[in-house]
Amino acid sequence: MQPIEAVIFDADGTLVDSETPGLDVLHEQALALGLSWEREALHGRFRGVRMADCAASLAAEAGRHEPGFADALLQQIRAAMAERFRRGLSPMAGAEALLRRLTLPFCIATNGPREKVELTLGLTG
Repeated sequence: MQPIEAVIFDADGTLVDSETPGLDVLHEQALALGLSWEREALHGRFRGVRMADCAASLAAEAGRHEPGFADALLQQIRAAMAERFRRGLSPMAGAEALLRRLTLPFCIATNGPREKVELTLGLTG
């Protein structure tokens, strides 16, 4: 077995507690589209799913198939999430202490856009 030389962390739900507030924004957007998703059902369905796929699913569920609607919805969701994050976002419990004690090189990988990870990491230090 080879020694571990570096660590790659995911950002959302690993270092930054952004999944629940982000999914709450997605739930609000679903309700605004007239969908009757329960909060817990939406969280379960979309946790860990790419936001573009979430927006496309909500658009399809709402019967909004016009060109560009899902993309516009995605931008609206991302803007609402950024605003929610600015109102208060926390690091995951123990994340800061772990990173301070870690002696191996590390980096962060994410499936989200760079602007989002820069915002969430910046807000949480």
